[in-house]
Amino acid sequence: MAATDDFDVYIRGHGGHAAYPHLCKDPIVAGCAAVTALQTFASRAVAPHEAVVCTVGQFNAGTADNIIPDFARLSGTIRTLTPATRSLAKERFYQIVEQTAAAHGCRAEIVWRSGYPVTANDPDETERFCAIAAAAIGAGNVQRVEQPTMGGEDFAYYGQHVPACFFFLGLKPAGAARFPALHQPDFDFNDDAIPLGVELLSRAALGA
Repeated sequence: MAATDDFDVYIRGHGGHAAYPHLCKDPIVAGCAAVTALQTFASRAVAPHEAVVCTVGQFNAGTADNIIPDFARLSGTIRTLTPATRSLAKERFYQIVEQTAAAHGCRAEIVWRSGYPVTANDPDETERFCAIAAAAIGAGNVQRVEQPTMGGEDFAYYGQHVPACFFFLGLKPAGAARFPALHQPDFDFNDDAIPLGVELLSRAALGA
């Protein structure tokens, strides 16, 4: 799983009446331009075989429909899989946000929060767990996730100190056509999966 870094950006402009934009420095327009420009991470700043995600999950500004505000606030997350890409993403993020804001006559203040490192499974521990899981629930019910996912996990810190294996526990009930994914508005944890999760962790701890 990916390394995670989070950010808050305050685009500072000069507010005023919506009817007189030429007398203002519009932080909303600058913020929108920055959000769009940040999507060039994956297409122009990082090699095609590398993975990077930059998502702005919050955009807040203004108090009324006829007022250009003094500032806009953007919040989001960046996900990467290698130290080099992580460093490059931070560098490009600052360049894009600060220079895009300046191009619109505004100023950007960035609050950067370094998050979890990459979650990397140890090959030997992964094989051991897959064998334990297959013995418990059948090999046909154990699936390997061959490609990295851009989600992030604090479990990654364990893997920096001891050989570790992070696994996913399926939640979709048998016969269900679909099951909402994490962070979707209709997600509801399936409590029926808890006994299996406890069993698998117990077997892994006991080596059985």
